[in-house]
Amino acid sequence: MKKTFFIIFSLLILPVYAEYVNVEDALNVRDSSSINAEIIDQLFKNDFVTLLYKKDGWSYIRYTVDKQQKYGWVKDEFLSKKYITAVTGSNDFIEMLIEAQTAYNKKQYDEALHYINLIIQKNPQFSDFYAMRSVIYIELKKFQLALVDINKAIELNNSITGFNDSNYVVRAACYVELGEFQNALNDLYKVSNINAYPAEIQLLYNYYNGVAKQNLGQYSSAINNFNNSIRIITANPQLVKQLGLPIEANVYIFRANCYSKSGQYHLAQQDLNKAKQLCLYDTSSYCAEIRNINSGINNF
Repeated sequence: MKKTFFIIFSLLILPVYAEYVNVEDALNVRDSSSINAEIIDQLFKNDFVTLLYKKDGWSYIRYTVDKQQKYGWVKDEFLSKKYITAVTGSNDFIEMLIEAQTAYNKKQYDEALHYINLIIQKNPQFSDFYAMRSVIYIELKKFQLALVDINKAIELNNSITGFNDSNYVVRAACYVELGEFQNALNDLYKVSNINAYPAEIQLLYNYYNGVAKQNLGQYSSAINNFNNSIRIITANPQLVKQLGLPIEANVYIFRANCYSKSGQYHLAQQDLNKAKQLCLYDTSSYCAEIRNINSGINNF
């Protein structure tokens, strides 16, 4: 079977503001949303946190201590917002970021790369921008350059969004495209608490897990990851448009291959039929490539 793994990434969109601790001394982090709950950590003035959700005057947050991501509850009243321009020290940061994201969304990747290069020149200390440039290089199919940038992002480990572990998903994508499937799995194993991440990251995490395992002959486990991918797509249909239709067809094609290798030919044929239906709604060259993959799968 011809191997094609590349899918369209959605560029990480940074918020124009971030949540920061606003106390004079220390803020207690608790293991549940109660003033009587156990104190598990302390945060200090201007520490950055990622707000995950709120409940009855409490915020469930992700924060970083000694480069380790942790989770806990704090009182809402002790968090405040700061604009990203205050974080980066660059007044034209947001304008350049918007230009980069606009170009990316129009698939004008060279232009997006131009703006991201300018942003990195002005703000070389933030991992998010290297991760962004890595994603653009993936779109340009310059996987070695993408690998260099995502390695830098992982080294810095200081995401403005708090999603540091998502960089391992991006690096796993690079490894898959380069045929380094075990390295891809090793990175994906490093992602902790994947269910706390946005649905897009959860989908890519499961997708690339499945692709890597399929190519290492771990068919049963790959099927589980592709099942998770389909579940996420079903619950979040907007992701198909956001990431590009081929990802849904790919999931069914790759799961069909796993079913075929496992001797489950009836299920494999069902998945191939589903993939064919999906391709009918997209006449892009990429779906033509999917049809080539389809024709290369073993006859049942």
